[in-house]
Amino acid sequence: MKRGEHGATLATRDGQFSVPSFPTDRVVDPTGAGDSFAGGTLGYLAQAGGEAGALRRAIVYGSVMGSFAVEEFGTKRIQGVSRDDIEQRARVILDMLRV
Repeated sequence: MKRGEHGATLATRDGQFSVPSFPTDRVVDPTGAGDSFAGGTLGYLAQAGGEAGALRRAIVYGSVMGSFAVEEFGTKRIQGVSRDDIEQRARVILDMLRV
């Protein structure tokens, strides 16, 4: 379940797992953030295979991609994102979850 600026929650029969949104100070336009979240989530799942915890990590990557989407109008920001940019933001969110 996407919760916009409040992150996302994954609900399974085993319980719930919530992921915060990436803390960005630059919100220009939220249009497309949900689609970017879905793309990041599904993209991660497509490359993860059957790894344990893939759904949980996938919504982290969805949150990361949604955070890039809000920083510019249209797809400008996402077009310039590198794999390193994505991994850096994923580490920030994963560190937030470990607290």
